[in-house]
Amino acid sequence: MPQGDDFISSDPTPAPELVDDTPPAAPASAPEADDPAPSAPVDPPPDAPPAPVKTPEQRRQDHAFAVQRRENQALAAELARLKAQQPPPAPPVPVVDPTAPQADAYATNEAFVQATAAHAARTAVQADKDATAAELAQATWDERQAVARTRYDDYDEAIDALDTPLHPLFLQVMTQSPLGAEVAYHLATHPEDAARVDLRTVAPATALRELGKLEARLEAAAADPSPSPNPPPVVPKPRPLTPVGPGGQGVDTRSPDTLPYDEYTAWYKRVHGTR
Repeated sequence: MPQGDDFISSDPTPAPELVDDTPPAAPASAPEADDPAPSAPVDPPPDAPPAPVKTPEQRRQDHAFAVQRRENQALAAELARLKAQQPPPAPPVPVVDPTAPQADAYATNEAFVQATAAHAARTAVQADKDATAAELAQATWDERQAVARTRYDDYDEAIDALDTPLHPLFLQVMTQSPLGAEVAYHLATHPEDAARVDLRTVAPATALRELGKLEARLEAAAADPSPSPNPPPVVPKPRPLTPVGPGGQGVDTRSPDTLPYDEYTAWYKRVHGTR
């Protein structure tokens, strides 16, 4: 009985051949040429024109512009720094109406709501009245100024040139006065009187007293104007008719043209002395 190596060598089956599955390598490509193909000749670029030479004045302007640009940049940086340091704006304070109803003053919420609605209605009506009164006051002031422009050719120029600060209360009283436009023109053309109502040096009460005095002066000047340099000619009044009739009793108011011939002849002799 075969054993060991005898058993292996005695196997009649031949051993399989090993097959190489590696694909064949691709043929090496032809070596590239070391030198590329010669290109077409390129003309050299033309010489750049020389930079223009700046005049001393141009160099001075360039320097001034550069200095100004640096200053602007510094100012912008400083402004940004200051803005960053500013505290945030405070929230707006709500406007409280002291006359509005308070909830704790009413026994029930319904009564408080009704009182609030009534108060809102009264406030709206009053605001409408105030707006109407302001429009009427402005229209009246515009009319008075229009009349003043017919009296003074330089009214607008004088008012625009008035640089005396006046108290708001003084302005309100002046614009409501019938002589307000004349007062404004007088102050604009009389600096010594404008100084008496200057807000910077005079209290509001004193300015209002000066306004009353000025109005009285203007009223007196309007009531007693100065005589005209060219008064109109005086026309003599006709002589009254001479009384006619027997004994000269009574006054005859008849026109001589309506008298009978005899009475007309007698009248003519008395008046002219002859026929």
